[in-house]
Amino acid sequence: FFLDRCISAAMPPAKEAKAAGPVGAPIETPEQWAGVFGETATKDMLFVVETYVSWCGPSDAVHSTLKRLMQEYEGKKLKFHSVNAALTADLAKYRVTSKPHFLVLKDGELVEVIDGVNAPALGKAIADYIPEGMLDIEDEKDEEGADEDGDDY
Repeated sequence: FFLDRCISAAMPPAKEAKAAGPVGAPIETPEQWAGVFGETATKDMLFVVETYVSWCGPSDAVHSTLKRLMQEYEGKKLKFHSVNAALTADLAKYRVTSKPHFLVLKDGELVEVIDGVNAPALGKAIADYIPEGMLDIEDEKDEEGADEDGDDY
């Protein structure tokens, strides 16, 4: 079961076992979600979004895999995010489980869902769907925390 991750989340962690936290930018508003999913989503970009539930939080179990993938694809058209499944109705089916889900989105469409901590499947999905080319300088600025209006998110 994946409950051990959430049960331990309810207990205070030991100081040396500090949680690594999410990898990638958090999606905290419906407007930010619309930037990766649906008709208004950024095109020619691959997004990997970890869904989590508020009573469990983002998974630390796949943290090192995500960091490795971020380094491997640095400068490519790939962005990592995390989102609380309670944010929009689009994510309702991911609210009832403690198991992490990784949504792979391209051009606003959900192209694959990785259930649980499955590093090989995640790596394969990225390799299969990542658009050709490198990030533009504007894309890199957006990734650093500012939306098109220059507001931090």
